[in-house]
Amino acid sequence: MRDSIHNDGKSEVSTRVPTSWKVALEYLAYEQSKPFNRVFANELVEEAIREYLESRGCFKEDGGMDYEAARSGGE
Repeated sequence: MRDSIHNDGKSEVSTRVPTSWKVALEYLAYEQSKPFNRVFANELVEEAIREYLESRGCFKEDGGMDYEAARSGGE
């Protein structure tokens, strides 16, 4: 999840963005150039955010959000 991919000069997304985030953002940018299901796009964004927060340890053992950890950047 924390792996970054090389910026090929075609993307405006920072190379410091984790791969899954970068892929999701590039996909959304591509899809915005044509009509598409915005509900699906919102689900992609929510999933990417949740994955990132989970990787940073921002959830409690019971599955609830640890807002203190999320505000401080996790870990």
